[in-house]
Amino acid sequence: MSSTTTTPPQFLRDENGNIIVDEFGNPIIAVPGSSAGGGTVGPGIPPITPPPATTSSNSSGAQVFALDTPTFGDISLYALNRCEVRRTMVTTDHLADAAMAGNLVLSDWSTDQPNLWKVVLLSVPLVQDQTVYTLPRNVLVVMDMFIRTPVGPFGQSDRIIYGVSRTEYDSFPNKQQQAPPTVAWINRTAPIALNLYPAPEQSNYYNLCYHAIVQYDDAALPGAATLDIPYRMLKAFVDALVAELSLTYLPDKAQLYNGVATVSKRRADASDREDVPLMIVPSIGRYWSRY
Repeated sequence: MSSTTTTPPQFLRDENGNIIVDEFGNPIIAVPGSSAGGGTVGPGIPPITPPPATTSSNSSGAQVFALDTPTFGDISLYALNRCEVRRTMVTTDHLADAAMAGNLVLSDWSTDQPNLWKVVLLSVPLVQDQTVYTLPRNVLVVMDMFIRTPVGPFGQSDRIIYGVSRTEYDSFPNKQQQAPPTVAWINRTAPIALNLYPAPEQSNYYNLCYHAIVQYDDAALPGAATLDIPYRMLKAFVDALVAELSLTYLPDKAQLYNGVATVSKRRADASDREDVPLMIVPSIGRYWSRY
């Protein structure tokens, strides 16, 4: 009785020793006696040349644009130039107008939510029998809310709570009823106030955690300050700044620049979203039955 020894497959490799794969990503098995990267190959197998690099070897290799540069001052000069205020014509009045316009653009963008890069997770400890909690002044929008308790196999447990309208909150007959909170009315005052129901029944136990969208950092000229926006939003901001400044310096083209800014913002907003599936499940049951 004879036994056979199985030799593991050998794969073709390039001149750097990397395994060569086909167009489907499968490694190519070498024919005995063959090699790749300029050596001899098996019968009927053409020489294999690694594909050329797709990145230009003359590129800058830097990715600091919109991180360290341009500053808000650079953007302001460019926006003024598009409004036919050349750099040699710029005065302190022009820069003051640019600073005001930049912050007004950010204020306008704060009404067009959500801006995902400004989402933060905040928390506040709950106090027994206290129903109203004032949030930091820079909080613009409250998104998801959950109650965190120090229990569970990993030392904590989270339970989602939902928002209700002012009318729904007003309909609760006993707002000081004490129990684990289940809902909250988000009162859009300045600053925002959260009204919980029921009132917490104990202190030093619950933490209200919430994802919030916070205000942008100011657009400032001193100190070579940059903008508090990501790379993908930079073009939209510049076009919006030009549109805002054109109302003062080029009113006959304000409508044109506003159209350009609208298109840029729409394209930027299309990329500022969470790439997750949307599920809509219809309810086919009845609210009540006659029997």
